[in-house]
Amino acid sequence: MLAIHNSIPCQLLASPVDIKIICVKLNLQHPITCCVIYIPPNSSSSYYDSLFSTLADICHNPSDIDNVHFLFLGDFNFTDIEWNTLTGQSHVSQQFCDLVFDISLDQLINLPTHIKANTLDLLLTNMDDSIDSIKVHSVPLLFLSDHYSITFNLSFSKPPVKQVTYYSYNYSKGDYQGLYEHLSYHNLSSCFLSHDVEFIWETLELIISNAMRLFIPFTKVHCNNQPSWFTANIRHHIKCLRTLRRRYKQHPTRHLEEKIKLSQESLQEEIANSKTNYETYLIREYASHRNNNIFKYIRNLPQSKNFPSVLQFDNEIAESDTDSANMFNRYFHSVFSDSSDLSNVDNRLEPTDHIDFISITIEEVYDALVSLDPTKAPGIDLISPKILQTCAPIYMNNISSSIEVSQVLKFADDMKCFMTSRVMRTASSSSKMLTLLFTKHSFPI
Repeated sequence: MLAIHNSIPCQLLASPVDIKIICVKLNLQHPITCCVIYIPPNSSSSYYDSLFSTLADICHNPSDIDNVHFLFLGDFNFTDIEWNTLTGQSHVSQQFCDLVFDISLDQLINLPTHIKANTLDLLLTNMDDSIDSIKVHSVPLLFLSDHYSITFNLSFSKPPVKQVTYYSYNYSKGDYQGLYEHLSYHNLSSCFLSHDVEFIWETLELIISNAMRLFIPFTKVHCNNQPSWFTANIRHHIKCLRTLRRRYKQHPTRHLEEKIKLSQESLQEEIANSKTNYETYLIREYASHRNNNIFKYIRNLPQSKNFPSVLQFDNEIAESDTDSANMFNRYFHSVFSDSSDLSNVDNRLEPTDHIDFISITIEEVYDALVSLDPTKAPGIDLISPKILQTCAPIYMNNISSSIEVSQVLKFADDMKCFMTSRVMRTASSSSKMLTLLFTKHSFPI
């Protein structure tokens, strides 16, 4: 039985008389074909053939071109199907699993629906994004059935695109005068007298970061967790591919391996076509209506995170930003060419092989700090070059002293240690400044 409220426009669809199925078309803004199905236990093979053929016809040949949303529910009486991998133990169960995959349906019930702990009642659909609040009530209907009742919500409107919200410093609205005055009150002379460069820079970073929270406001940054060209068909294709991989993991066969390969190629082609169609749409909208969404799309292209979350070099794996920076530093040092490998250096002075002491003046530190580009992005420590420029008059004397007391370097080995030190790993802006100063003193021109 299928009951529909009289406020919902609908029409009964024709269905075969030899199987227990009721099909109704819900005439909504996006029409939905809803079918209630019952498969009696120990049904004949002809019953299964007729039912499977009917379901395939409904999905492959809808009554109209707009009616592409399907909802199949009822008591299917399959006790041997593993829905996570979409595999069945019996022949007819595997046939049904293959049908569900071929007509691109998702099964949304993952709990037992019968008092014998079997999942017999199913909810199959190709519009799972519109269904939520699924609940299996684990108490059978009194004296009426040994099955549990199932409730869910069906949204007829397009679900909103989920957005990821994070907070970032709004440097353009910072109170830099207040920041300068606040930092001026801190007496760091004892800190900068330390011979521990790690301690010096950790303390300095902490003080500046705390001051930034007081004088640099935060702003909300919204980021869609999926691109605009990402369609429901692509999402469903990805789910089907994941299902194939789960099936292959449990029962690897040459046939499944080939299906996975074809599915991957089809998915890549579908993604490429979807991106092309969306970009073509943006161009046409701008040409005809001066719609500026195309510029927003272009601005967001470089912001995509193409940098891998895990790096591997030889047998070493780096998962954090600090470990990744160290790995790059060690690699660049390993391929660094010494003076014997260089050519065309007749008019240059030989680089210094050994540095006993580096003396960097206050003026050099100040010039290096104020020459930083304030439009560049901050490093891992989130300290903007604009902040370091503001701090230049306050810390130029202390920074100069700390460099002198902490850096007695043999160029080849100790410079490597410096390049992978705390300064280089956590503060890209300050590292640029220090690298400039050390290079100036190490390679006199």
